[in-house]
Amino acid sequence: MHLWRFLNEDLVVLDVQARDRMSALREIMERIPQNGRIRNKEKALRDLLDRELLSTTGIGGGFAVPHVLTEEANVPTLVFARSEKGVDFQAKDGRPVHLILVAFASPRKKNFFIQCLYHAVQVLKDPEQFRRLMQAATPEEVLSVLGRKEKPVDRALLEPAVTISKDDPRWKWLNPRQAVGAYLARAASEVLA
Repeated sequence: MHLWRFLNEDLVVLDVQARDRMSALREIMERIPQNGRIRNKEKALRDLLDRELLSTTGIGGGFAVPHVLTEEANVPTLVFARSEKGVDFQAKDGRPVHLILVAFASPRKKNFFIQCLYHAVQVLKDPEQFRRLMQAATPEEVLSVLGRKEKPVDRALLEPAVTISKDDPRWKWLNPRQAVGAYLARAASEVLA
């Protein structure tokens, strides 16, 4: 799967001015066009902000991957944003975030988020890629840089760390939102290791 097909020039914001994560997400949503990918931008933003309140999506290294499963996503959608000054995403390493990859998908597309994080971590691991994204002058340049780093997704990252059958009494306690977060954390730790 080529993840970057869910991103186009209209979904690249190169000069985010907000300095905190909630304001930055609002600014990003205001600046993307109503193009049919997201049914209702205001509702999608509320869903995204609610998700961000659960825990930060600032994964460190100057990068954040805000993501939400929302019925407002007609199709899986990525938005790439950059902040020269940096945004306080309350990242795990305490550093400001400069590159933001926002992901929207319907609840039926949970694995999309795993793939987003996998690719985001690939950017983090490559200082040259990060530098090129920071220097890109146009949305077309951003897409060109991202396309250079396209790699196949490791299918093992899409498998749950622990399998629980529906007959297991713990099944009723499994929260899908927590499960997606656990998959993302596992993917990040495996790739960064």
